[in-house]
Parts: sequence; structure tokens; C-alpha cells
Amino acid sequence: HLETIQGMAEKGDLPAVTRYIGEVEQMPALQKQVRYCADPVLNAIVVRYQEVCRKKGIAFTVDIRHASLDFLAPVDITALFGNLLENAVEAAEGAPEPFVEFSVSLREPNNLLLVTIANACRELPVEEGEGRFATRKREKHRHGIGLQSVRRTLKKYGGQIEFYHTQSPQAFHALVSFPAPNK
Repeated sequence: HLETIQGMAEKGDLPAVTRYIGEVEQMPALQKQVRYCADPVLNAIVVRYQEVCRKKGIAFTVDIRHASLDFLAPVDITALFGNLLENAVEAAEGAPEPFVEFSVSLREPNNLLLVTIANACRELPVEEGEGRFATRKREKHRHGIGLQSVRRTLKKYGGQIEFYHTQSPQAFHALVSFPAPNK
């Protein structure tokens, strides 16, 4: 489907792209998906990680309140949420009681979008400074690219990220916040 959409887009046939996406969204296989939120990009990401966690035996909890993500570009939604969830799943894998908890909410009256991700971890991360962590990956050159992408996205929207960990249960937490524009 993506190749078809790309081909239509390269030809500049945007009405055809819109029609095709609408048809794909109505396919029976997609109608059976769980709907965690109204944003189709974030929903697809969450459904993917829910399935990844299920296959890996990781408990996955999602709580997405009525927070509009309309102000975020789809590519930024993917960079932010895809990378954070990928890191959480990777860290939780192999933990004694693996879990990933993901929430998104809008806090009034400040109009602040809050994203929290908590995950079990085998070992607590070793911080190298300024929110950067030592890698345990074999391919060290691929380390940190996801968080760099997250930070770029947050900078674009005036957001912040904080990390902390707890000992009991042994878990890692990421707290993301940024101002949502007033409607």
C-alpha cells in the first residue's frame, strides 16, 4: 500500500492518494484493530508495539486521554513515540517481570501535553551525562540515534524530556512534556 501511495504522490495525484488512503482505512483487516486514540499514526505505532510486546511476553499498558496531537506532523509523531517505545521494549525484554506502560494526556489549564513511558529493565542504565546513557548494544555506532531524533522533535515543538529510575520495581521512566497550542 505504501508503494502505491508513494507512486501516486510522486505523480502529484493528491486526490487519488486521499481516496486510496480512505479505502485502505476501511479494509476489514484494519477495522479489527484496537483503537487506542483518534490519531491514526499514533494508533498504528501503539498497535505495533502492543503486538511486539505480546510476542515477547511483555505486559503492555496504554492510557491515552483525549489529547489532540493535531499540531504534530506525522513524521514527528513517529520519531517521538516510535523511538521511545522501541527503547522501552528493548530495555524491558529479559527483565524478570517485563512491562511497558505508556500514557499521553493533556494537562489543563496549562495546555501541556504529557507523555510518560515506564518500563522494567534488566539492569538500571548508566548515565553518561546530559540525559545520555551508556549502551549495552553490540553495534555501538547505532547507539543514541533514536534519542537524538526524539530530542530534535521536542526542540522543534518546545518540549522537554526527563529520565529517572526506580529500584523497586527496577524500572526506567521517561517523562516528556511540551506545550500544546491553544485551539
